[in-house]
Amino acid sequence: MDSANSAVSYDSTVSYDNTVSYDNAVSYDDPVSYDNAVSYDEPMPSPAESYDNTISDDEPMPSPVGTSTDDRSGTESPSLSGTIDIRTKRPTVAPVPQPPVQRVPTATPTSAPTPLPDRAATSGPSTGGEIVVTSSPTLSPTRAPTVRLTMAPATPAPTRTPTQAPTTSNPTSGPTATIRAGDDDDDGGEIPLISILQARIAPNSYYVGAEFEDPDSYQMAALRRVEQQVGVQWMDDSKLYQYYTLYCIFVSTNGFVWKNAQGWIGTDLDPCSGWNGVTCDDEGFIVGINLKDNGLAGIFPPEVALLASDGEKSVGAGKLRSLDLFKNENLTNGNDSSWISHLGAEYLYLGSTGFVGAIPRLPTGLVEFDASHTSIDGGLTASNFEGLDALTWLFLDGCEFQSSIPTEFALLPSLEYFYISDAQITGDLSYLKNMPVLFEHFASNNPELGGALPNSIGDMESLASLKLSGCGITGTIPSSIGDMFNLQKLWLNDNKLTGEIPAELGRLMAIQTLEVEGNDLSGSFPGAICALKDTGFLGKLGADCLELEVSAWAPRVPQSSIKVKSPSVSEGSVTSFNPFDLDEDRSLLASQNERDIKAAVLSTIALGTPTVASAAQSAVPAAFAAYGHYLSLLGMLACVMIERLTIRPNMSEKEEDLVAFADAGFGVWGVIVAYTGYLRTFSLEKGFDFYAHEPIFWLKIAFVGVFGAASFFNTTQVIKRAVARRNGEFEPMSEALAKRMIQICNAELTALAVIPLTATLMARGVYYSQSIPWEAEAGLAAVVFAGLSYKYLSEAFAWED
Repeated sequence: MDSANSAVSYDSTVSYDNTVSYDNAVSYDDPVSYDNAVSYDEPMPSPAESYDNTISDDEPMPSPVGTSTDDRSGTESPSLSGTIDIRTKRPTVAPVPQPPVQRVPTATPTSAPTPLPDRAATSGPSTGGEIVVTSSPTLSPTRAPTVRLTMAPATPAPTRTPTQAPTTSNPTSGPTATIRAGDDDDDGGEIPLISILQARIAPNSYYVGAEFEDPDSYQMAALRRVEQQVGVQWMDDSKLYQYYTLYCIFVSTNGFVWKNAQGWIGTDLDPCSGWNGVTCDDEGFIVGINLKDNGLAGIFPPEVALLASDGEKSVGAGKLRSLDLFKNENLTNGNDSSWISHLGAEYLYLGSTGFVGAIPRLPTGLVEFDASHTSIDGGLTASNFEGLDALTWLFLDGCEFQSSIPTEFALLPSLEYFYISDAQITGDLSYLKNMPVLFEHFASNNPELGGALPNSIGDMESLASLKLSGCGITGTIPSSIGDMFNLQKLWLNDNKLTGEIPAELGRLMAIQTLEVEGNDLSGSFPGAICALKDTGFLGKLGADCLELEVSAWAPRVPQSSIKVKSPSVSEGSVTSFNPFDLDEDRSLLASQNERDIKAAVLSTIALGTPTVASAAQSAVPAAFAAYGHYLSLLGMLACVMIERLTIRPNMSEKEEDLVAFADAGFGVWGVIVAYTGYLRTFSLEKGFDFYAHEPIFWLKIAFVGVFGAASFFNTTQVIKRAVARRNGEFEPMSEALAKRMIQICNAELTALAVIPLTATLMARGVYYSQSIPWEAEAGLAAVVFAGLSYKYLSEAFAWED
């Protein structure tokens, strides 16, 4: 047997004098024998090392320089000769009978090697990552190494041996690993990497491979982008589908002209490591895509559904929870949004895009959905929204539905925010019945939305904001609207409402915006509402309180005499203004300045009578007044308790002094209560016009009268006993007097316990009514106070032990 030296040539990056020869030659008997299968699992021999055994396919396969040696699991794909596992890249063929490979001697041969018979030398340039084994059988791995290894004709041993194996860096261009075809291949060519990628992706692609039939499709363009990624041949299916899906989005929406395409254009960055708008969880699954206002243009691809966490189109590459495409005006859906049904997302924002067509069946886990200001014109059906138990936020403004809102919307248990203004809605408001947690609802500017406000609207206790302006609503404003104690904003303007303004509007104590102009309403606006406007709590009142009757407590003026002429304003000053010009027949004032002027006119008409809650430009004085009011009540309570616990028959002089001190403190705290109460009633809270028409307010005043009048007995006795002590006529307190004073203390404590309850009810407008003249209620409270004061004072002065 003749020995031959093996010449190793590195044509790609590193070259050792064109041909590097190892002293220990590898012997090749012609033809070369591959025992059972060709193996690339044995590392390249180092100098002075020989192949002592036949080549085996059971040894580990070396990885290319700079790459991972992980053995990736995956599916098998048929090769052109034998079987090639695309994922493990381990070629296997049926055994080929060949002469055995002889054991190589360990010593350097003394004679020149015999050239390999009939073997052509391959010394062409490297193609950047291709392995070609020129001996038969002709098989090469699918893995793309970084150098080209060729077998050269035998040459004499060189005079020096390289000290290390040459290394190269990863190629800067996309890998071009190929498989050399065998005799079994009909074409006899090489399988490109892109074909391998296509074979892996097609079985679970959105259209199951049909999209790749057109070489000019955006899916093929996306696949070519995937092919360029560094290390793509070692990616598992999950990562491969991530790249493919994202590049479908990129290509289909003209990614090269996006406002921000950071990470999308490169070839060496993982999507979870810095791609603009892509969010992943700790396991590497894509959970969010946020491309809002990013200049997307074109048709958004349905392949995004491949990133769903589950469902028909899910491929296990993502757990997509959020997709935000808001404000990409040139982005469309190609009149097909069916992919949304497979998305499984919780947050979906498509507003201000060019989407058209109908809303599809929405994912059952949806929490927030925005399709506002699009050309969507259908799909507002019960079946598309059925079972959306988690839906809390629905934004459909500016669509073109031309249909009614299904009554089944009332069955959405979590819906808190519902906006569908200017959306060509028809039908009536029956969908509003029994919506359990609705907090804000806007359905304005839908002229075909008509019918009456349902009486059950008062049951919507959670509703804080309702906007139905510019619709075709008819009928009257139901009195039950006064039960909506949490209502803060109400727009009913520019409808077809008739009848009288219900007095129950005065019970809306949380109201901040109220607009009912532009209807055929009559009657008086509740004084409590006007009081809230004057205090600044009611920020906007669409109807002019001052066009209505002056409150009963002020001198009345004929309605015609308070028509106000619009003032002419020049450089911020008011000139030529006659508020009683009867030729001016404007009934509503357009500007806030005019309203303020009109308020001043009516204050003058009132001739000094307290105006409706006149002033409070800041909340700070109101806060301090409330604090002083509550603190003084606590002080009075403490003083009464000291008296109650101290008074007894035969008190000592020290105890007598303590009772006198507590009674004096009671009087001081009482003055503070009265003063802060006056400020809160007339200046700093809802205004006297509200309290005047609240019967419970006068009940509270009556209890204050009982409380104050009862205290007159104890105060009189304390003063009489103090004078007697000063005159040297002091006598110990009798048992009868001690018992009576304790009874008075008990009465005061009872009144103090009831007063906070009445204040709580009063502040919420319970039993508010303008039908009872406030003078009668005030007179009754005054009679109670005067009568009890006379009783207790008379008893105190006439008391004798």
